[in-house]
Amino acid sequence: MANLSTGGVSLGLLLLRVPLGVVFLAHGLRKVVGEEAVGLQGFADDLANLGVPLPLPAAVAAFAAEVLGGIILIVGLGALSRISALVLTFVMLVALFKAHLHNGFFIPVYVTEPGPVPWGCEFNLVLIGMCLCVFFAGPGEFGLLNGKGKGKGGG
Repeated sequence: MANLSTGGVSLGLLLLRVPLGVVFLAHGLRKVVGEEAVGLQGFADDLANLGVPLPLPAAVAAFAAEVLGGIILIVGLGALSRISALVLTFVMLVALFKAHLHNGFFIPVYVTEPGPVPWGCEFNLVLIGMCLCVFFAGPGEFGLLNGKGKGKGGG
């Protein structure tokens, strides 16, 4: 069997960060593209309703973090993966405390009332945990700028 301690960890990090990056990329693009898109101003209006200060700059920053951070995580851009993971952790902490925590823990299995879905915080916690794994462990060896020569884990 191949060296599981090195190759297995890098494979595990690849299998962690690629879906994580896809989720953030899709989540960011959904704000501006598609049937449910509200645009950056609509997202800013939502943030203002949640009490987020400077809602338009916050909306642009969150959008950029999700789209660019998602791409960086997907391709595994060395130390930039760690930075992106930390920034996305912050984005998810804001979402957790401003939008989701008051709805409880669980994402509803079904919704019977029309209107916004009262999403719980479980998905935010999963994303935060995944981001922190990438932050502390790095992107692994299967990515661009993977830190070869700087030690294992991607810088």
